[in-house]
Amino acid sequence: MATKAQSAWNKIALLEVLEAAHNSGRKLVDNVAIQKLTFLAELQGRKVDLKSAYYRFFRFKHGPFSKELLNDVTYLERYGFIDPENRELLDRGRYLIGYVQTEIEASELASQTLGIINEIAENWKDFKGWSIVDKVYELKVPVDGMGQQKMLVADIPLNTDILVPDWSHERDVQPFSMETVEDIQSELLIPWSELDPESEEVWREASASFSAAFNR
Repeated sequence: MATKAQSAWNKIALLEVLEAAHNSGRKLVDNVAIQKLTFLAELQGRKVDLKSAYYRFFRFKHGPFSKELLNDVTYLERYGFIDPENRELLDRGRYLIGYVQTEIEASELASQTLGIINEIAENWKDFKGWSIVDKVYELKVPVDGMGQQKMLVADIPLNTDILVPDWSHERDVQPFSMETVEDIQSELLIPWSELDPESEEVWREASASFSAAFNR
């Protein structure tokens, strides 16, 4: 199970994947694209011994799939961080990204991870719909559940772990202080129903509270 710090980073990394995907020209980032782009970013991170995120991927019927990732996408939709239709970041998601930007920029590993995320989004921007699945099937990747044996994704047996984030050789991306981790967790737990997106006063109060926590 992911620690608080790892869970907080996963949410931030996921928001960054969605932002990068839209910036690359995708008007819609569907579940297929989210799963594959996040997997590719995590896989690319591993090539430089870097834990880009902490999502566990196994071989599902349409290639690499992470239950935890799907749960996080659903959570961010329900709590008003991303648009449930096209997965663009809403004001709340952009605010959270902006809130942690200083600490990300101060971390070499976090900055390197964002570079990987943006590179993946750009390199895969032309693969939309099911074409991204077909292209990922053609990749030869190390399979954690088979002793790091390299296999074509298409040939990996169903339900086999492809990428397990506790691989010991990777460097952890932990850019946030524990205070910031707690702040992120607190923000994530505020129900969207308690925030009126049309109320400037609500957003001013939320912003002031969050900023005060950050500067304490």
